[in-house]
Amino acid sequence: MRIELIYSEECSGFEETKKLIEEVKSVFGINEQITVVKTNDIKTLSGSPAVLIDGEDIEPASGRRVSGKQRIYEQDNQFPPRYMVEAAFLRAAKPKKILFMCVHNSARSILAEGIARHLAPSDVEILSAGSNPGGVKSEVLKVLSEIGINTAGLYSKSVQDIDSKGIDAVITLCAEEVCPVFLGKAIRLHWGLSDPSSEVDAGKRLDAFRKTRDELIKRISLIFRRDEV
Repeated sequence: MRIELIYSEECSGFEETKKLIEEVKSVFGINEQITVVKTNDIKTLSGSPAVLIDGEDIEPASGRRVSGKQRIYEQDNQFPPRYMVEAAFLRAAKPKKILFMCVHNSARSILAEGIARHLAPSDVEILSAGSNPGGVKSEVLKVLSEIGINTAGLYSKSVQDIDSKGIDAVITLCAEEVCPVFLGKAIRLHWGLSDPSSEVDAGKRLDAFRKTRDELIKRISLIFRRDEV
């Protein structure tokens, strides 16, 4: 894997970005050194710091904003969000079997399963499970269906029922709770998201599920490099 960090002298996010890459390298067990390039030419890379994995920018061109010579990432930060770096490393690892997990396997991980199945190549297997499965929330099926994602075959499963053989990556999605433990050998990432099921206001509940859906689309699309659902 080739890891490049390209920055300009005016870039204030260089140190944070380099530290983040080192942390994610450790999670993936990658020993390759980061190639650091200092440049004043930002025409090709649309600002700095820019991170390239195997020659591919971790951020889609459609999402880039530049102030001066410095790239502006999410929430007006000068360094990329952790999930963006993780998704790029996972994409480069070319996983063939991915498991999403949360406690009840009823909202977040089921949403992730449906979205990932829709975006992933046909040779990638997508699964989801929970430590205490509680049945798929009706809102999950609604918010997926309204954007054309097939919900057939989505159901709550226990992590105990999952065959751990061949799973390359596990992504846990719990935020407030303790996530279930996966005992198999795999890359482990944690994308903590609030449970939309905790929204008790009937008028806001469906929007909470849409917000979680859209956040997962943004992240999972980076793994499979899909700009559209």
